[in-house]
Amino acid sequence: MSLSPSARFDLETLISVAQPKSLLFIGEVPTDLASDYVLQQSVLGVDVIIDRANLSDVNAIQKNAHTLYDLAIVSGVLENLEKPQGRQLLASLRDRLSRQYCVHVAIDNRDTVSQWSLTDFLSMALVRVNTYSLRDSSFVLFKYSIGSYKRTPDWLNANNWANPELWGKYWW
Repeated sequence: MSLSPSARFDLETLISVAQPKSLLFIGEVPTDLASDYVLQQSVLGVDVIIDRANLSDVNAIQKNAHTLYDLAIVSGVLENLEKPQGRQLLASLRDRLSRQYCVHVAIDNRDTVSQWSLTDFLSMALVRVNTYSLRDSSFVLFKYSIGSYKRTPDWLNANNWANPELWGKYWW
């Protein structure tokens, strides 16, 4: 599986926005995906660590989660895993392996081991970035970031709690 040009552009943009100092590529992620970003960071004197893993390394990565990566990118892996194993991988990425992650996956494809749907990813708090078509298949790019998961509502501040203008004047 290869990335469409627009999916590649979106992933490069997400990498540039995230400004990671450590990257984890899982699956069929092109080796030169972050080359422009790494070059830009090297000019600034910042070292970027890039680790790669394939489908056979997934279990080892989950068990030996010693490194917290700034960004992980998964492509071409979830289609070849059963759904419970895929969910476990995504939960490990969320909880122990990375601060944020992106998933490029085939949706509603009958030719894959596990037939993922849009609601499977939305139920795990992933946000759809874009949808792509490549060779009669539909792919979707999702991302997860704890910073964008739950925004603090405007009403949730001390100004709206129990008449703050009366604090210190009356005792209830």
